Amino acid sequence: IGFLSTRNVLPKYGFPVDVVELQVTHHNVVAKGIHLQRDLRTAIGEYAPGSQVVAGGLLWTSYGLKKQKNRSWPEYKYRVCKECERYVRPDYSNEDELEVCPGCGRPMDGVIRKLIFPIFGFTTSVEDELKKPGRTRPDRGYTSRVYFSRYKYDEPGAAEEPGRLELSGGHIEWKYASMGCLAVVNQGKGGGYRICKSCGYAEISDGKRKKDTKHKTPWGRNCDGTLVAMDLAHEFITDTAELNIPHITDYRDELWLSLLYAILEGASSALDIARDDIDGCLYRTKDSPVPSLVLYDNVPGGAGHVRHICNNDNLKRVLEHALKRVQVDCCGDDASCYGCLRNYRNQWCHHKLQRKLAEELLKKILAEVI
Repeated sequence: IGFLSTRNVLPKYGFPVDVVELQVTHHNVVAKGIHLQRDLRTAIGEYAPGSQVVAGGLLWTSYGLKKQKNRSWPEYKYRVCKECERYVRPDYSNEDELEVCPGCGRPMDGVIRKLIFPIFGFTTSVEDELKKPGRTRPDRGYTSRVYFSRYKYDEPGAAEEPGRLELSGGHIEWKYASMGCLAVVNQGKGGGYRICKSCGYAEISDGKRKKDTKHKTPWGRNCDGTLVAMDLAHEFITDTAELNIPHITDYRDELWLSLLYAILEGASSALDIARDDIDGCLYRTKDSPVPSLVLYDNVPGGAGHVRHICNNDNLKRVLEHALKRVQVDCCGDDASCYGCLRNYRNQWCHHKLQRKLAEELLKKILAEVI
């Protein structure tokens, strides 16, 4: 089931293979009746070590990664290009592929980072000091970010369809693909997490190497395991739609991110798609100095939403609704708000989103309907 679901043969909403648990290990009688589960892409933020969850009227703190006997977590080396923010993770940790960015062609500077897929879930500590929640929100894991990784052309059932929408203000090239691979990465405060491979204990890292590695297992015993700096990550395959606007030469992130989220809001409005069911990110290649806009179904395995967008008539309606979204006088021209472009998932780039930039670009593209 897992093999067929990850390759989009079986729908993941029918066979939720990526669901993990925050195992509540405590002697308190309340703990026996608590079962906390999340999709892994959400769990690496909400259940990350140090995060707090309210359940059964008590506050539970994630202590580390759940470990299974004789099984190890998948680990890989990766980099995110500092110039174009392209995510690169070779399948077999071939460091040669991490030297030059496939997106902008520049050398990739900085330390090669490691990531781990916490596929067995997370756990609390048996020694956790239980408290009742107060008036403030519980501590949550740091915001994770989604990157487009690559297309899985070699997978059975992989399909794609290209198209081109002609408009008075230019044209848009689009491509639908059924096997787009997205990566969700949680780097903590920037230094990742210090994780013990022996017992699963983990703590947020400040990026500095510490000599003291003493810690206890989730069951309260002393552990001599070494703490290794790694990021938490998850990858999933879903339907994607890649949009390219080649005649626009402005490569500022502020412009393209603003346009991306305007189009996502427009798609939700024009095609009656729940906003949480679709999302997007930027993707850069050597073929163009400006990024592509990658829209994807938020449901692993795909739900057909972006496939519906990949139609000239529908795409034009999406752009028109996107323009209406950013023409509302809800905030300053050089800012954004939750009434136009902002939402919970794009908190990492709120400071870059500008409603006016998206409005001006959409007017330029949709010259025939202004």
